Amino acid sequence: MVQIITDSSTLHTVEEANALGVETLSLCVNINELEGRDLQMDMKDFYERIRKGQIPRSSQPPIGEVVDMFDKYKDSDIINITIADGLSGTYQSACAVKEMSENRERITVFNCKTLCGPHRYLVEKAQQMKEKGYSAAEILEWLEEKRERTESFLIPQDFGFLKRGGRLTPVPATLSDF
Repeated sequence: MVQIITDSSTLHTVEEANALGVETLSLCVNINELEGRDLQMDMKDFYERIRKGQIPRSSQPPIGEVVDMFDKYKDSDIINITIADGLSGTYQSACAVKEMSENRERITVFNCKTLCGPHRYLVEKAQQMKEKGYSAAEILEWLEEKRERTESFLIPQDFGFLKRGGRLTPVPATLSDF
């Protein structure tokens, strides 16, 4: 049996992922004193805080939750499809947990090298393949092929936010206002 695991950068809520048969680990988010889990927070309050200039920070799911998830499926082949490693520590954490797991030979941590829409597509297609009886090796072969042919584009709504967060220097941020 194959179990697909992912994180909330697919924009699936835990309930949506469970309805698909996929396990999801929610990323941690904080913005000033507000702390919570991705897609489980009061998003109206969250966006209001950003509008006021507060900068959110995110981090990977707690390692203990990853351990518990891998242990839950210790008799299955696990494919954990994570957000791009350059955007989050989720991939590295999952790799570390895999190495500590008794069933590490049955766990593949797959760096999708993207997020959101393309990540969601890869997870949903992997789950469909699982349901059709494809093996973990066949699913991984498909994932690797699609990952190499997938591109992501981010279209920021607020370049000032990127400047405040340190992802954009002042000159490009200023020029983007024109």
